[in-house]
This record gives sequence, structure tokens and C-alpha cells, in this order.
Amino acid sequence: MCDEIVFLAEQDEFRFITICEDNTIHLAWDRFTIYLSPQELLSLDQTLDRSVAGFGEMVTSNATVFSQDEVGWFLLQIYDMVLRLSSDDFLLIADMVSQATAQLPEDMPRLTNSDISVYEIRHPLSQPSAIQYSLN
Repeated sequence: MCDEIVFLAEQDEFRFITICEDNTIHLAWDRFTIYLSPQELLSLDQTLDRSVAGFGEMVTSNATVFSQDEVGWFLLQIYDMVLRLSSDDFLLIADMVSQATAQLPEDMPRLTNSDISVYEIRHPLSQPSAIQYSLN
């Protein structure tokens, strides 16, 4: 249980990123909350940064997958959870994650390219995954 919570980024009362005393990151997006390590948040930030530059392409990094479905919704998969986002919401969550990584405590270990196995798959998407989750 978290006793001390620090807000790293906040869009509103339902969309925010916090860190607690044990360095667990809480990423809340509407009714969806996922718990990440600081390193996983940094990896997510790297994936989202590359995704912003390549809308409509799949970008994969560790447990995070970004893609676009046939209707134009953006699918952000973090481990086994998928967020279906409008283009505006995708940019909001990317900005929020970027703000949060910039606010991580100074003594927090930082990732370098040699610290994390990052790979990219870039190609136009023809079909989304057979299984989709939506919180809408």
C-alpha cells in the first residue's frame, strides 16, 4: 500500500501518473490503472516518442506496442492491457508520459541504449490484433 504519493504528471482527476515511496509508477487513464517500474515508464516514453513520429505504423519496445486500427483509433498495448485512443488522446498520453519521465527523482537510475533491449517493427498496418480491449 502506498503511503506517500507524488504526482509526476496530471491531465485531470482521472488521467495522471504518480510515483509512491517504493518507486512504483501508477499510470491512471480514465478507469485503467497500470503499475510500472521507473525503467518501464522510460521505455514507454521511448516507444511513444518514436510513435508520434510514425503515426499509422507499428512500433514495439519491450512490453509496449503502439499501432493503429482500420478505423483510425490508436492502440497502445502495455503488457496485456490495451488502450484504444483517439489521436488527441494519444498525444495527451504521450505528453503526460514525457512530463512524468522528466519529473522522476534525480537519483533514479536512467536508461541508456545499452540498458534496455529496444527493437522496432515499422510497417503499415493491414489488420489490428484479433483481440482488442476498449474502456469506452
